Amino acid sequence: MIISSVRHILTEIYIEYNEKYGSQVATQTQHTTSSIITSRITKAQNLIRDRTERPRGSSSSNLELENYLTTTFDFSTTNDEDTFDILRWWSQKKQVYPILSLMAKEILACPVSTVAVEQAFSMGGNTLDERRSTIRPENLEAQCLLNDWSRAASRTQDQDDK
Repeated sequence: MIISSVRHILTEIYIEYNEKYGSQVATQTQHTTSSIITSRITKAQNLIRDRTERPRGSSSSNLELENYLTTTFDFSTTNDEDTFDILRWWSQKKQVYPILSLMAKEILACPVSTVAVEQAFSMGGNTLDERRSTIRPENLEAQCLLNDWSRAASRTQDQDDK
């Protein structure tokens, strides 16, 4: 049940990324392929190559995801599991899994912030300045909203927010 739920959510996220970035990835792949091919290829060969490289319809839109999920990977060559860099691994697999590598890059990369958690959720005074953090204003706003929502459960309607 959990595996099917995770697989379903992963498929939904993949479809979103494919709709948003699929055409860009296909164009980048075509340019890379075209630069490798020599100039001796005739027009007929180019037409055949273009037809076989054309992006497929929505029925096979998650072929990359299915290929990834059914492939068995061997990570035993890594001596120390502390040295394994998942972002580097996805960067190396960018040609094989272009959409999934974009997903991994955005999901696994942590935003940098030097603000203590207590200070970020504190409503007293300035919590951030340019010198102390690289957190984006919309992320700070989201954190403050979450803090307010968590406090809302203990407040009554007639109490003032302090």
